[in-house]
Amino acid sequence: MRFTLSEKIITTANISKVKNTLKNNLSEISRYTEINNSKILVEGVHETFGSINKKDNSEIEIKELDKGFLIKCHVNYRPSFAFWIILLITLFTWIGWLIPIIMYFYHKSLVENTLKEALKNSKDELELITSKKSD
Repeated sequence: MRFTLSEKIITTANISKVKNTLKNNLSEISRYTEINNSKILVEGVHETFGSINKKDNSEIEIKELDKGFLIKCHVNYRPSFAFWIILLITLFTWIGWLIPIIMYFYHKSLVENTLKEALKNSKDELELITSKKSD
C-alpha cells in the first residue's frame, strides 16, 4: 500500500536548513532517518509492540518553489513477515484472524498521522524563521 503526504512551506531558509529541520523532526518519530542527496529516507515510523505487523519506509522529496518548498512524503506501507505468520496461525480460529488485520490498519493510520504531524512541526519551525527575519 502506497500513499503520499505533502506540505507546502513558505520560508526564506535555504535547502540545507530545510533538510536538517525535516531530518530532526523525522528522527524523533522513526527508527532510521538519513539524508541521501536530495531526499530523506525514513524507516520505522511510530514503532510500538504492535508494529511487528507492519513495515514502512518513506522517501521525502524536497522541491524548491518561488517562495519556499514543497515537501512530498512517499510512504510504502506493507505487512511484515510477522503479520503473515500471525495471520496463518489465527486463520482457522473463530475471529482471531481479525486481530492482525485490525492492528495493521490501525498502525497505518498512526504512521500517516505521525508523519503529518512531523511535516507540520517542520513547517511551523521553518515559517517561524521567516517571520523572525521579517520582524
